[in-house]
Amino acid sequence: MTLPKFVIKRDGRLEPFNSEKISNSIWTAARNVGGKDKKLAEEIAQEVITYLADIYPTEKPITTADIGSAVERVLVNKGHYTTVKEFIISRERKREQYTRKLKLGIIDDIGHLDYNSLFILKERYLLKDERGKTIETPKKMLERVANFVGKAEKTPALQKKWSKEFYRIMAEWGFLPGTRVLANAGKDKPQMANCFVFEIKDSIDDIFKTLYESSVTKKHGGGCGYNFSKIRPRGDSVGGEPDLAAGPIELMKMFDLPTSIFRQQGRYESGNMAVLNVNHPDILEFINCKEKDGILSKTNISIGITDDFMEAVKKDKNWDLINPRTGQVTNTLKARAIWELAVTYAHRTGDPGLIFIDRINRDNPLKKAFGPIQATNPCGEIPQYPYESCNLGYLNLTSFVEDGKFNFKKLAETSKVATRFMDNVIDTSWFPVEGQRKAIPSYRRIGIGVVGLADLLTELEIPYGSEESFKLSEKLS
Repeated sequence: MTLPKFVIKRDGRLEPFNSEKISNSIWTAARNVGGKDKKLAEEIAQEVITYLADIYPTEKPITTADIGSAVERVLVNKGHYTTVKEFIISRERKREQYTRKLKLGIIDDIGHLDYNSLFILKERYLLKDERGKTIETPKKMLERVANFVGKAEKTPALQKKWSKEFYRIMAEWGFLPGTRVLANAGKDKPQMANCFVFEIKDSIDDIFKTLYESSVTKKHGGGCGYNFSKIRPRGDSVGGEPDLAAGPIELMKMFDLPTSIFRQQGRYESGNMAVLNVNHPDILEFINCKEKDGILSKTNISIGITDDFMEAVKKDKNWDLINPRTGQVTNTLKARAIWELAVTYAHRTGDPGLIFIDRINRDNPLKKAFGPIQATNPCGEIPQYPYESCNLGYLNLTSFVEDGKFNFKKLAETSKVATRFMDNVIDTSWFPVEGQRKAIPSYRRIGIGVVGLADLLTELEIPYGSEESFKLSEKLS
């Protein structure tokens, strides 16, 4: 049987002829209309391949349109009218998507990007000239990132080797770094970290110093986390004058504003995390401060929770609120009253969240050397010290499925390369604040997560939420 060696894609690119793609497309169409027999889809695909060998008895390239027409013909001859209808609709969707992609003016030189992916890349991450014209393709973007991050290696040979590996895991869609890496790698000031934490002290000079430093960080695409618990409560005295203190909530609004003003390429906005410890006198105002739409719209808020407070909630004990300026108790409430108010507003508005500070610091290996951590990044998943940042990336779980099974060996190999990649990001990044330039190379914090769990379970035909899905998720973790 003589078959074409290559397929001509819609955009003119050549790729190797792959009979498995024919089987997958038939199975996808059949499954979308209730089909249950994957083996039958494979048998029909074999008939399509035989038909192609009869009609096109040559090794010359064949078009995707020719293959699609062959699939439709065989499905009709076999009486699978519902499946062929779904297959035709799917082909039309792909044709429309291809037309939309052409209008973007961006070449999909990676080969598997949909319209939405290309649109986001164009808007946010592909390089532009001073007039706003896109001057980079997705492949060139990945090459730029891989080559720049690879410069951290010690010799030209290692730089070449690892740049190639970094490109491979990204082009295969097995791993991608955080958005700041995609946008900023290779620029004059390559700030490539996603998340930062700043300390807020109770003095006007320190407050405005932090406001400046965090605003500059936002300008270069970094989100910022703060703990406002050292700020004296609203209405406290200032310089011996009573009732002058603005309080932490008003300061949070001041820090929220630059998030919208100082934006980076592609109108990218960063975000904030504001933490207030549960014993602060303004904790009740903090809990409901986002009740009205538009207030602190760029800021997540979380209560700093301690073990003592949780014990007080469990045992229905009183809880003291303490002025951080004087150390004196200003009010005493039922711990459950604070807890129930927090639960009510979390359900109503989505805020506040909870950050368990004691829990964080029990697992903090740097606590003895540097003291307790008091704040997290904007999304709350990474506790950090002042001026510290975290470089983020993620593994795409669906890329590790081969022949209906999950390839754990490939996951391990990709994870190693991704870890080296993220560590290199630390050494090739530029940071706008002196404190960051000292802290970040010392702590070397990285974070690698996953995406595509639901899609992975679908591909493996494992029900979401089943015992089998829990076991797989645990093994993956």
